[in-house]
Amino acid sequence: MVLAAGKGERFSSFHDTIPKPMARLGDKPVLEHVIDHLRFFEILDIIINLHHLPRVIMDYFGDGAKWGVTIKYSLEPELLGTAGAIRKVADELKETFLVYYGDNLCECDLGKLRGFHRERGGLATIVTAESYDDIAGGVVECAGDGRLIRFVEKPAVTGSGKRWENGGIYIIEPDIINCIPESEQCDFARDIFPALLEAGERIYCYEAEGYVRGIDTPERYERVKREIEEGGLTLR
Repeated sequence: MVLAAGKGERFSSFHDTIPKPMARLGDKPVLEHVIDHLRFFEILDIIINLHHLPRVIMDYFGDGAKWGVTIKYSLEPELLGTAGAIRKVADELKETFLVYYGDNLCECDLGKLRGFHRERGGLATIVTAESYDDIAGGVVECAGDGRLIRFVEKPAVTGSGKRWENGGIYIIEPDIINCIPESEQCDFARDIFPALLEAGERIYCYEAEGYVRGIDTPERYERVKREIEEGGLTLR
Protein backbone atom coordinates (compact mmCIF):
# COMPACT_ATOMS: atom_id res chain seq x y z
CA MET A 1 0.00 0.00 0.00
CA VAL A 2 1.57 3.26 -1.13
CA LEU A 3 0.18 6.33 0.62
CA ALA A 4 -0.12 9.20 -1.84
CA ALA A 5 -3.36 10.95 -0.85
CA GLY A 6 -1.96 13.93 1.08
CA LYS A 7 -2.66 17.43 -0.19
CA GLY A 8 0.88 18.74 0.20
CA GLU A 9 -0.45 22.19 1.03
CA ARG A 10 2.95 23.38 2.30
CA PHE A 11 4.32 22.95 -1.22
CA SER A 12 2.70 26.07 -2.62
CA SER A 13 5.04 26.11 -5.63
CA PHE A 14 3.29 23.16 -7.23
CA HIS A 15 0.37 22.28 -4.93
CA ASP A 16 -2.21 23.45 -7.47
CA THR A 17 -0.85 21.41 -10.38
CA ILE A 18 0.55 18.11 -9.06
CA PRO A 19 0.30 15.95 -5.92
CA LYS A 20 3.37 16.08 -3.68
CA PRO A 21 4.58 12.51 -4.55
CA MET A 22 4.86 13.63 -8.18
CA ALA A 23 7.56 16.20 -7.36
CA ARG A 24 10.61 15.30 -9.42
CA LEU A 25 13.92 14.09 -8.05
CA GLY A 26 16.50 13.40 -10.69
CA ASP A 27 14.76 12.41 -13.91
CA LYS A 28 11.45 11.18 -12.48
CA PRO A 29 8.84 11.73 -9.77
CA VAL A 30 9.41 10.59 -6.20
CA LEU A 31 6.52 8.15 -6.56
CA GLU A 32 8.24 6.50 -9.52
CA HIS A 33 11.33 5.97 -7.37
CA VAL A 34 9.03 4.27 -4.83
CA ILE A 35 7.56 1.98 -7.51
CA ASP A 36 11.07 1.11 -8.75
CA HIS A 37 12.17 0.31 -5.19
CA LEU A 38 9.22 -2.02 -4.66
CA ARG A 39 9.74 -3.78 -8.00
CA PHE A 40 13.45 -4.29 -7.26
CA PHE A 41 12.42 -6.39 -4.25
CA GLU A 42 9.70 -8.18 -6.24
CA ILE A 43 6.80 -6.45 -4.53
CA LEU A 44 4.60 -6.31 -7.60
CA ASP A 45 0.99 -5.94 -6.42
CA ILE A 46 0.52 -2.31 -5.40
CA ILE A 47 -2.41 -0.22 -4.18
CA ILE A 48 -2.06 3.57 -4.19
CA ASN A 49 -4.51 5.74 -2.27
CA LEU A 50 -5.40 9.07 -3.86
CA HIS A 51 -7.19 12.27 -2.94
CA HIS A 52 -5.56 15.45 -4.26
CA LEU A 53 -5.46 15.64 -8.09
CA PRO A 54 -5.77 11.85 -8.46
CA ARG A 55 -5.80 11.88 -12.28
CA VAL A 56 -2.21 13.15 -12.37
CA ILE A 57 -1.01 9.93 -10.75
CA MET A 58 -3.49 7.63 -12.48
CA ASP A 59 -2.69 9.00 -15.93
CA TYR A 60 1.07 8.72 -15.34
CA PHE A 61 1.18 5.18 -13.94
CA GLY A 62 -1.97 3.60 -15.36
CA ASP A 63 -2.19 -0.06 -14.41
CA GLY A 64 1.55 -0.26 -13.74
CA ALA A 65 2.36 -2.55 -16.66
CA LYS A 66 5.07 -0.21 -17.96
CA TRP A 67 6.93 -0.73 -14.66
CA GLY A 68 6.32 -4.47 -14.46
CA VAL A 69 3.86 -4.16 -11.57
CA THR A 70 0.09 -4.23 -11.08
CA ILE A 71 -1.38 -1.03 -9.66
CA LYS A 72 -4.87 -0.53 -8.22
CA TYR A 73 -6.14 2.78 -6.87
CA SER A 74 -8.17 3.64 -3.79
CA LEU A 75 -9.87 7.02 -4.16
CA GLU A 76 -10.61 8.96 -0.98
CA PRO A 77 -13.15 11.79 -1.39
CA GLU A 78 -12.29 12.67 2.22
CA LEU A 79 -8.85 11.95 3.65
CA LEU A 80 -8.88 8.84 5.87
CA GLY A 81 -5.42 9.01 7.43
CA THR A 82 -2.62 6.47 7.07
CA ALA A 83 -4.51 3.74 8.94
CA GLY A 84 -7.97 4.64 7.65
CA ALA A 85 -6.60 4.19 4.12
CA ILE A 86 -5.74 0.59 5.01
CA ARG A 87 -9.18 -0.08 6.50
CA LYS A 88 -10.78 1.05 3.22
CA VAL A 89 -8.96 -1.66 1.23
CA ALA A 90 -9.04 -4.36 3.91
CA ASP A 91 -10.46 -6.94 1.49
CA GLU A 92 -7.26 -6.66 -0.58
CA LEU A 93 -4.92 -7.22 2.38
CA LYS A 94 -5.31 -10.81 3.51
CA GLU A 95 -1.58 -11.52 3.94
CA THR A 96 1.40 -9.69 5.43
CA PHE A 97 1.62 -6.35 3.64
CA LEU A 98 3.85 -3.30 3.32
CA VAL A 99 2.85 0.33 3.88
CA TYR A 100 5.10 2.85 2.14
CA TYR A 101 4.77 6.64 2.31
CA GLY A 102 4.66 7.94 -1.25
CA ASP A 103 6.76 11.02 -0.48
CA ASN A 104 9.81 9.01 0.66
CA LEU A 105 13.08 8.29 -1.06
CA CYS A 106 14.69 5.20 0.42
CA GLU A 107 17.25 2.47 -0.22
CA CYS A 108 16.21 0.19 2.65
CA ASP A 109 16.66 -3.54 1.93
CA LEU A 110 13.04 -4.69 1.91
CA GLY A 111 14.10 -8.34 1.77
CA LYS A 112 16.03 -8.03 5.03
CA LEU A 113 13.11 -6.09 6.51
CA ARG A 114 10.76 -8.96 5.68
CA GLY A 115 13.14 -11.50 7.24
CA PHE A 116 13.51 -9.39 10.40
CA HIS A 117 9.74 -9.10 10.71
CA ARG A 118 9.20 -12.85 10.33
CA GLU A 119 11.87 -13.69 12.89
CA ARG A 120 10.45 -11.33 15.52
CA GLY A 121 6.84 -12.39 14.97
CA GLY A 122 5.35 -9.02 15.92
CA LEU A 123 2.14 -7.43 14.70
CA ALA A 124 4.10 -4.74 12.85
CA THR A 125 7.65 -3.59 12.13
CA ILE A 126 8.53 0.07 11.59
CA VAL A 127 11.51 1.07 9.47
CA THR A 128 13.51 3.64 11.42
CA ALA A 129 16.21 6.01 10.25
CA GLU A 130 18.61 8.30 12.05
CA SER A 131 17.41 11.89 11.85
CA TYR A 132 19.39 13.98 9.37
CA ASP A 133 17.98 17.46 10.14
CA ASP A 134 16.30 19.50 12.87
CA ILE A 135 12.74 18.97 11.64
CA ALA A 136 10.76 17.01 14.22
CA GLY A 137 9.39 13.74 12.86
CA GLY A 138 7.94 10.68 14.54
CA VAL A 139 10.62 9.83 17.14
CA VAL A 140 10.92 6.20 18.25
CA GLU A 141 12.54 4.57 21.26
CA CYS A 142 13.42 0.88 20.98
CA ALA A 143 14.75 -1.84 23.29
CA GLY A 144 17.94 -3.77 22.58
CA ASP A 145 16.05 -6.54 20.78
CA GLY A 146 14.39 -3.99 18.49
CA ARG A 147 11.05 -3.93 20.26
CA LEU A 148 9.31 -0.56 20.13
CA ILE A 149 9.01 1.04 23.56
CA ARG A 150 7.68 4.46 22.78
CA PHE A 151 6.46 6.38 19.76
CA VAL A 152 6.08 10.16 19.79
CA GLU A 153 4.70 11.69 16.60
CA LYS A 154 6.32 15.06 15.79
CA PRO A 155 7.29 16.06 19.34
CA ALA A 156 7.58 19.77 20.08
CA VAL A 157 11.05 19.26 21.63
CA THR A 158 13.34 16.51 20.36
CA GLY A 159 16.60 17.18 22.19
CA SER A 160 20.09 17.49 20.75
CA GLY A 161 21.27 13.86 20.80
CA LYS A 162 20.92 11.15 18.17
CA ARG A 163 17.29 10.60 17.20
CA TRP A 164 15.75 7.63 15.45
CA GLU A 165 12.65 8.50 13.49
CA ASN A 166 9.79 6.81 11.72
CA GLY A 167 11.08 6.06 8.21
CA GLY A 168 7.64 5.90 6.63
CA ILE A 169 7.73 2.18 5.79
CA TYR A 170 5.85 -0.46 7.81
CA ILE A 171 5.44 -4.19 7.39
CA ILE A 172 2.17 -5.27 8.96
CA GLU A 173 0.13 -8.36 9.72
CA PRO A 174 -3.50 -8.20 8.53
CA ASP A 175 -4.82 -8.72 12.08
CA ILE A 176 -3.98 -5.07 12.72
CA ILE A 177 -6.93 -4.07 10.52
CA ASN A 178 -9.29 -5.20 13.29
CA CYS A 179 -7.80 -2.43 15.45
CA ILE A 180 -8.57 0.36 12.96
CA PRO A 181 -11.92 2.17 13.46
CA GLU A 182 -14.18 2.08 10.42
CA SER A 183 -15.86 5.48 10.62
CA GLU A 184 -13.16 8.04 11.41
CA GLN A 185 -9.86 9.44 10.18
CA CYS A 186 -7.07 7.48 11.81
CA ASP A 187 -3.26 7.43 11.63
CA PHE A 188 -0.83 4.65 12.48
CA ALA A 189 1.71 6.89 14.20
CA ARG A 190 -0.75 9.08 16.08
CA ASP A 191 -3.46 6.55 16.95
CA ILE A 192 -2.87 2.87 16.18
CA PHE A 193 0.73 2.21 17.22
CA PRO A 194 0.41 3.98 20.61
CA ALA A 195 -2.82 2.10 21.34
CA LEU A 196 -1.25 -1.24 20.42
CA LEU A 197 1.73 -0.56 22.68
CA GLU A 198 -0.63 0.30 25.51
CA ALA A 199 -2.39 -3.02 24.93
CA GLY A 200 0.91 -4.92 25.13
CA GLU A 201 1.17 -5.85 21.45
CA ARG A 202 4.65 -6.41 20.01
CA ILE A 203 5.85 -3.86 17.47
CA TYR A 204 9.46 -3.80 16.33
CA CYS A 205 11.88 -1.28 14.83
CA TYR A 206 14.14 -2.05 11.90
CA GLU A 207 17.10 0.29 11.38
CA ALA A 208 17.28 1.09 7.68
CA GLU A 209 20.45 0.53 5.72
CA GLY A 210 21.53 3.50 3.65
CA TYR A 211 19.55 6.68 3.33
CA VAL A 212 15.92 7.43 4.06
CA ARG A 213 14.81 10.86 2.95
CA GLY A 214 11.35 12.43 3.10
CA ILE A 215 10.11 15.35 1.02
CA ASP A 216 7.33 16.12 3.49
CA THR A 217 8.42 19.77 3.77
CA PRO A 218 9.78 22.21 1.17
CA GLU A 219 13.05 22.39 3.12
CA ARG A 220 13.56 18.64 2.98
CA TYR A 221 12.65 18.51 -0.70
CA GLU A 222 15.22 21.20 -1.54
CA ARG A 223 17.83 19.47 0.63
CA VAL A 224 17.34 16.13 -1.15
CA LYS A 225 17.61 17.85 -4.54
CA ARG A 226 20.92 19.41 -3.45
CA GLU A 227 22.23 16.08 -2.14
CA ILE A 228 21.47 14.45 -5.49
CA GLU A 229 23.01 17.29 -7.49
CA GLU A 230 26.15 17.25 -5.33
CA GLY A 231 26.50 13.47 -5.50
CA GLY A 232 25.60 12.81 -1.87
CA LEU A 233 22.70 10.58 -2.92
CA THR A 234 22.88 8.22 -5.86
CA LEU A 235 19.49 7.27 -7.25
CA ARG A 236 18.93 3.76 -8.56
